[in-house]
Amino acid sequence: MLPLRVPMSFKYSSMRMDLYCALSWLGRMSKKIEDCLGGFMVACLFKNVVDGYQWVFTMVYGPNLNRTKSLLCDELAGLSNTWDLCWCIGGDVNVTRFLSERSSGSSFNLAMVDFSNFISKQDLLHIPLANGSFTWSCNREHPSWSRIDVFPLSLEWEAHYHDLVQKKLPRFCSHHFPILIDCGGLHGGPICF
Repeated sequence: MLPLRVPMSFKYSSMRMDLYCALSWLGRMSKKIEDCLGGFMVACLFKNVVDGYQWVFTMVYGPNLNRTKSLLCDELAGLSNTWDLCWCIGGDVNVTRFLSERSSGSSFNLAMVDFSNFISKQDLLHIPLANGSFTWSCNREHPSWSRIDVFPLSLEWEAHYHDLVQKKLPRFCSHHFPILIDCGGLHGGPICF
């Protein structure tokens, strides 16, 4: 099992620390071949030790301002042209694809359309979330919920890791619920999260 989460506030240092923990844990089963640092993402190309299979994981933190949200999709589209491999994107994209992914009854906005178009153009899957519908909530007098922490993945990823399950875990101190991506067969051993 590989738990992945994105920091509540965007700081490269905390993003790198989370990625470092994930990479340290992965190091026993995969070797990092190459990496790429962008304005809203850290991407790594891996090669499995056992079977030599190559895959890409991209940890993201999307911009908060609506006028800059399309920049994340532009950056990811550029990355997809660099590595045309099995791909999983994970993290807080700060945008929902569908109205059903948030509690407020607002209408579609350009950021939602851009993100949904990106998912479609890249042929990525938006897999269901077990243990709940939302990944973020605020504890205000009038709470709101949304699914802004997502793990879209390529068809190749699903084909190679066919026992894939995405689960919402209990949260302890953040507005974000940790997300577990279980690819099957990776059980046991210490986890640094």
